[in-house]
Amino acid sequence: MKMRKWIISVLAVLLVIALAGCATKEEKAKPKKAPEPLVINTKDKKKDYSDKEAKAAEAAKKAKAEQAKKERAKKKQEKRGVKNTTVKVTDPKTGKTTEKNISASEMNKRRLEYARQLDEERYKDERTVPLSELNKQDKE
Repeated sequence: MKMRKWIISVLAVLLVIALAGCATKEEKAKPKKAPEPLVINTKDKKKDYSDKEAKAAEAAKKAKAEQAKKERAKKKQEKRGVKNTTVKVTDPKTGKTTEKNISASEMNKRRLEYARQLDEERYKDERTVPLSELNKQDKE
């Protein structure tokens, strides 16, 4: 008997809940408008530079690239074993003295030229007649 009373009370509660759910109006159950689509505003990751800032940033990038290029060239020369010598050069027209970096091969060319000039000055008195003319005089 207790079981019957319990089953009847449960059925009665379910009936009340079902009738209460059916009694609501459909307009309240449905939303009035469809939900609006979700819109997310994002900003570009690029920095917005003004003209002066853009030029300064571009100049900084160029300077950095040029510095990196110089460093690579220097490392390459060190790897190859190229030796540069700093020489003071005087401009004959203006008389200004400047320093130049000269490679080893250019330095050798300058040394050879200087040695030839010294030999020419040292031995200029010894030979007054070219050898070709001496051979002609001997034949006569």
